[in-house]
Amino acid sequence: MIGKRGQRGGRLAPVRVDKTEHALVTPGDPGPQSALRLVGEDGDVKDFVMNDKCAAGTGRFLASAAEALGMGLGDIGDISLKAKNPVRLTTVCTVFVESDIMSYLAQGKKTEDILGGVHSAIAARTISLVRRVGIEPEVTFTGGVSLNIGMVRALEEKLGMKLNVSPDSHFVGALGASIFALERTDKVRGEKQQAQRIGAGPTA
Repeated sequence: MIGKRGQRGGRLAPVRVDKTEHALVTPGDPGPQSALRLVGEDGDVKDFVMNDKCAAGTGRFLASAAEALGMGLGDIGDISLKAKNPVRLTTVCTVFVESDIMSYLAQGKKTEDILGGVHSAIAARTISLVRRVGIEPEVTFTGGVSLNIGMVRALEEKLGMKLNVSPDSHFVGALGASIFALERTDKVRGEKQQAQRIGAGPTA
């Protein structure tokens, strides 16, 4: 169980991992500033690692790439799959990705090859984080970025396995938060009812 960032002993909302597997979690709004990698068992988070110092290799990186290319965020995943010769990015820093992309455009590189390189770079960054907590036989990808088919394919290629991805994966954070809120509400209600019974004392 993980509580506050980097602190064990509580819950790291809003995610539930219901069997032994990894959850590659990128917070669901377009342009998230962090990415989480969790490993859990029986609904409890056992370990995690995250890039909490900057937005390198996160959804914000994808958004910056899309902006630099004058494209919609929802379009770049499909286009990246058409890459024949993906470029190699010199950095996964969100601040410098635009200059990298402009440089490749000036060299006449194709848009799909640039996007192929962008997705490959993020996947490599993600896998390097995942390896810190170990890679299980089953991996689940959640959050808004999991709707990007290019990102899913890039991760699957580097992992050498198929990922569990639900069409509703971008709702996982909200669902997890709702479940935790319900559990908390039920617990508080039960405590109040118990206190009332104790306060009422035995009935004649």
